[in-house]
Amino acid sequence: RNRQRQGRVQPNVMAAFNSEWLAHVLVGNFPPDTCGVAFSNDEYYTQVAVSALVSILSNISDVAPHQEAAQALTNMFAPLKAKAAPYIECSLEAILGAMKFAPDSDTYVIFYIKRLHNLVETVHRMIRPHLSSLIKLFSADALGSIQQQNESIDLLKALAEALVGDFGPHIAIVLPYLIAVIDRDASDARAPTENALSAIQVLSPSLEGYLFLVMPRLIALLDTAMNPRKSVEAALECIAALATAVNCSSFVSRIVLTLVRLLQSTSTPELQGAVVDVLCTLMEQLQDELTLFMPTIDAVIQKHRGASTARYERNVRMLFSGRLIPQERPRPVPQALSEAMQEASAPAHGPDSTTRQDIDVMQLRRAWSAKHHATQDGWIRWLREFTCELLQQSPSNSLRACSSLARGHSRLASTLFNAAFVSCWTMLPGQYQQEIIASLQSVASNRDVPADILQAILGLAEYMERDGKQIPIDLKLLGDYAHRCHALANELHYREAEWTLEKNYETIKMLIELNQNQNLHDSAIGMLDYVRKKKEDIQVSVDWYTRLQQWDKALVIYRRQETEGDLSRENTMGQVRCLFEMSDWAALVPLYERIWSGSDQQLQTASASIGVSMAWATGDIDRMEVYLSALPSSSEDKPFCSALLAVYCNNFGEAAQYIEEARQAIDLDLSAQINESGSRGYSQMLQCQMLTELEEIITYKTSKRGSERQINIVSTWRKRLSGIQQDVSTWQWLLRLRSMVLRPILDLDAWIKYVNMSRRSGQLRIARDAITQLLDDEAHYMEEVNRNEAGDVPPKIRAQAYEYAWLSAQVARQQQMSSGSVAGLLPTGPSASWEGRMRRFSSAGGASTNASLDMAIQLSQQPALVYTYLKY
Repeated sequence: RNRQRQGRVQPNVMAAFNSEWLAHVLVGNFPPDTCGVAFSNDEYYTQVAVSALVSILSNISDVAPHQEAAQALTNMFAPLKAKAAPYIECSLEAILGAMKFAPDSDTYVIFYIKRLHNLVETVHRMIRPHLSSLIKLFSADALGSIQQQNESIDLLKALAEALVGDFGPHIAIVLPYLIAVIDRDASDARAPTENALSAIQVLSPSLEGYLFLVMPRLIALLDTAMNPRKSVEAALECIAALATAVNCSSFVSRIVLTLVRLLQSTSTPELQGAVVDVLCTLMEQLQDELTLFMPTIDAVIQKHRGASTARYERNVRMLFSGRLIPQERPRPVPQALSEAMQEASAPAHGPDSTTRQDIDVMQLRRAWSAKHHATQDGWIRWLREFTCELLQQSPSNSLRACSSLARGHSRLASTLFNAAFVSCWTMLPGQYQQEIIASLQSVASNRDVPADILQAILGLAEYMERDGKQIPIDLKLLGDYAHRCHALANELHYREAEWTLEKNYETIKMLIELNQNQNLHDSAIGMLDYVRKKKEDIQVSVDWYTRLQQWDKALVIYRRQETEGDLSRENTMGQVRCLFEMSDWAALVPLYERIWSGSDQQLQTASASIGVSMAWATGDIDRMEVYLSALPSSSEDKPFCSALLAVYCNNFGEAAQYIEEARQAIDLDLSAQINESGSRGYSQMLQCQMLTELEEIITYKTSKRGSERQINIVSTWRKRLSGIQQDVSTWQWLLRLRSMVLRPILDLDAWIKYVNMSRRSGQLRIARDAITQLLDDEAHYMEEVNRNEAGDVPPKIRAQAYEYAWLSAQVARQQQMSSGSVAGLLPTGPSASWEGRMRRFSSAGGASTNASLDMAIQLSQQPALVYTYLKY
């Protein structure tokens, strides 16, 4: 699968994490508009259950649970009665969508049609506003198998009964479908034909303008030589129903003559009686219009004396005496009246939604009693079984309907856990509430319990808190649970509550760090100012600045302490971290030389992780290998750093193993942060992207130079940058990673954006380092082009290389002739155009530290880079 993805543009997952839309999707069980909504009533339980089942049906990547989800969804509607109206549309669309993406088999289609049939029978008249979606199923171009036709017609009859036959404009779609079933029925028993005829009888009051489509087919079915007797009898019943419901005078001659021929050709008493009954119905409805045909009809009946009936004799006498009163034709009942009639006469379907089911406390108690499990899978299995039992015992009918599916669908179980717990919690006596809380605390206190269970408990606490039902677990314990599973937002919430209750200043450090980790810088600084005002004697230590990420101020304190004689390991590591966060490699490299020339192995081990990153940033692969060897195997950074070094050394198999280890290490933090919010999982998702790009670097290295695969990978990288946050640190490490195979001068646009981003954020040292790297890389690249070592290059690049070489020679020659001043380094001839720009460099830079860049920039052949340097 990975090989198939290579060479194609990959989706920009980082753009999704910057989307505001995703933030509303990843909020757990809380809809974004639930402020002030009660989470412990039947309406909300129904909303949660329907939403969860619809979500399963909408997931076309996993169709396995669709049938069971559709079954649960339709069963849920029976107790709801009139309260089902808000959920009909989404449920109907979900079932139709699942049918569309179901495997190509009649079994699946038939199952979903049956579910729709049950839904229509349950909601009855409330299906009318959504009729257009169902009518699309009755296409004359796609009839399906015989069983599918029969199920579809049964659904159609259920709709007709629910709407009292009043299909309105939809009859123009339904009728051709029924006629197509009749015309294409090639079975011996003609069961689909009989089913279609029964549906036409139900629809007969609405067929006033469609007799020209229906009646010729019915008359054709009266041929006993071509059709079985049951079909003929069904056609006779249908003609009688149509004659009763609508005016058939335009077809009277064809109907009567065909009936006469049928009466003459058949000797079956049952069939003869059915024909005579149709003739009697025609007499009652058509009256004088049938008088012309009476001699012929009577002659045939007299010939077959057994065909005459009392009803026929009575109708004949009354017809010729003018006393036969025509029966009034039924008309389609108007929609408003139809709904009123059904409201009064509709039977109750199942129990009322307000009827609460009893809870088997002993059964539930056995489920929440947690035994020790040796593996994480065992704990996860306990939580799922507990959730399923909560659903099974829930007083809400809607939640109970999901219990069977939840046993095989872990995501549904986790989605409904909060609602199921609270629905049972409110019905439990106090002693059992204490037992269930004690059980949850016992589970959470186990150090081997997986983060998923801790997150479930935290989610439950938040759910109950928003509903005004505080879970009886100590706030400190909840804060500890959040800390253990890296749920930063939850931990911040409970630490703030802890501070409010106890005013413990030791909690301030944790609060500042938590705010900083969630990019709430103003909150962190405001908290520090608050402490200073409330407690004037508090000493602001260097820890405050490190937690506030004010690295320059922290570095000043560390260096002052060093001059005062503090040569401790903590002081040295503090300086290392500050310099690393400031990307001050020039000062960090000599500090590392001092550390690694000493004998303090603990300090070397503690600084190894930052050392690897520093060596990577400075391109010192040898030192990177040294630092990596000192990195503890328990370090979270070791798999990624090992993979990075393996890729540098072209050990691709080893790199793939380390990449997989790194992904597993990220999984805990990623799942915890995403459960809180998509934006809070950004840094972990960025790490995942870097691992993916490391795999793409392996692909790039193993592909032929200049191949389409390499071009597509580079194109994908550039498109991904459009979704990356405008953060200097993020761009720094991504561009550093890509520079393993894509030299910066060939990715100039991205590097220019990175330089400008650094400049605007005030990180001028990083901007300068990036410009220096671009200039150095351009110099090496131009030399390679001139030595024909760069492969095929465009003519423009080759021309730039020639001019670069000429300028370099001019500068070297003038350096020998001049006194070394910057002005004397200016080339002449074709390079005279650089004179004005060089004066601007000198006046803008001013400081002597820019002299080397000023001399290098005059050789650059990249106008964008020159302009960026001018702004710098």
